[in-house]
Amino acid sequence: MPALAVAPPSGVEAPSWLLLDGDSGQVLAEHDADQRRAMASLTKLMTTFVVFRAIEAGRLDWDETVTVPQAVREVAGDESKMYLVPGERISIASLMRGLIIASANDAAITLAVAQAGDISRFVAEMNQEAARLGMRDTRFANVSGITAPGHYSTARDLGRLALALTREFPGYYQISAEPVFRHGQFVKHATNLMVGGDDRSVDGLKTGYTSAAGYCVIASAKRPQANGGSRRMFAVVLGADSDLRRFDDAKVLLDYGYNRFRNVQLARAGVPFGDLPIWKGASDQLGVATDHDLVLSLPDDIDPKGLRSELVGARAPLLAPISAGEAVGSYRVLLGERVVASGALYAVEPVAEGGFISRTVDAVRLLFGGGEPIAVQGDAPLASRG
Repeated sequence: MPALAVAPPSGVEAPSWLLLDGDSGQVLAEHDADQRRAMASLTKLMTTFVVFRAIEAGRLDWDETVTVPQAVREVAGDESKMYLVPGERISIASLMRGLIIASANDAAITLAVAQAGDISRFVAEMNQEAARLGMRDTRFANVSGITAPGHYSTARDLGRLALALTREFPGYYQISAEPVFRHGQFVKHATNLMVGGDDRSVDGLKTGYTSAAGYCVIASAKRPQANGGSRRMFAVVLGADSDLRRFDDAKVLLDYGYNRFRNVQLARAGVPFGDLPIWKGASDQLGVATDHDLVLSLPDDIDPKGLRSELVGARAPLLAPISAGEAVGSYRVLLGERVVASGALYAVEPVAEGGFISRTVDAVRLLFGGGEPIAVQGDAPLASRG
């Protein structure tokens, strides 16, 4: 859900961009974020994602050695590469470092063939993952990002991919934070000039450039917060007119996000968020929780004490027995009359059927109009206001 209205950042010149909070998942600012555009080597984020998924599933191993395929001969002289030779043996770990740090197209091809057998099957997996992640305005036609018909994405979709990659495979940052890649005699500094620069909070993610895409970057930063924790943010910049301009735009966006917004934690996964009334049970109250940490990004000038929560049962009446983890209702968090967060609620603990007498009493009460839908309201139970 987009953040509450606040004056937009000034000085961002790229034609399409988006700022995303990595903890709340909220878009804090955007401009033409749904415009379909060529994405150049930002493509490799999905290539990386699919390979990480294969490693997780046991189809590839990080230390496994594979053979460089003949297909790397197709990499043109002006494309980024690590100068792999067909028939060469190389580890998956080295290929992933070449892909992420040096943006090597020959590494992308070698990984695709190693994982799927051929490039077309790997591309099909990329599109399947895009659909699963809700990237509705994205289609992949190759593994490296070379300009091709029907190969496009948007700032919004790429932000969604960056968030998923970060949450599902945080080990990515151990690689993307490295400033230099070496393979044999080949040495290349990271293509993301923000990594290792003046802002030490920047630790990835990816750059890209083609004449069709312009200069692109997804920059991720993780900065300490006043409450002792840390906070991640993503700046997606597409189509900037120069190499340095994309990094300037990303810095403006990141600074804007950290300076103008703060996060409040409303709930923790599995920790009771509140109670709902339950009928014919061993208890008349059911503790409910979200299945994920619930974080909200608010402009600095909004007091989180003004937030209210509203809990509603999924059915009326809500009858025992109830199993732990069962979906039993929904929540809304409101600021004034505006809904700023919503989602499902789950039973924290099981509730068994009550005894004969309590079930009979509840049955009588239900006959006389009990059990109608009830919205349980109160202050939002902020777990942290930092």
